[in-house]
Amino acid sequence: GFPFPIKISMSSPNEDVFEDDNIITALLTQVFQFSRLYWKSLKPQNVPITIRYPEMVAQLVPRFQNNIKEEAKNKLWFL
Repeated sequence: GFPFPIKISMSSPNEDVFEDDNIITALLTQVFQFSRLYWKSLKPQNVPITIRYPEMVAQLVPRFQNNIKEEAKNKLWFL
């Protein structure tokens, strides 16, 4: 699961669809399944992507061989 709650908003031109529990369950299941996707693999990851990506960046940084611009050395990097 998630280490924190998420808020999901749904909208539809046909508000009656929200009265069907099966539709709501199917939509929430899709959201959950999409949240587990990982661009490098179809297998679910045992580590949240918010931890996996920084690990990958940390492994790549030594390969830059000091070619990182000075401006980038003191800034946060966002993926």
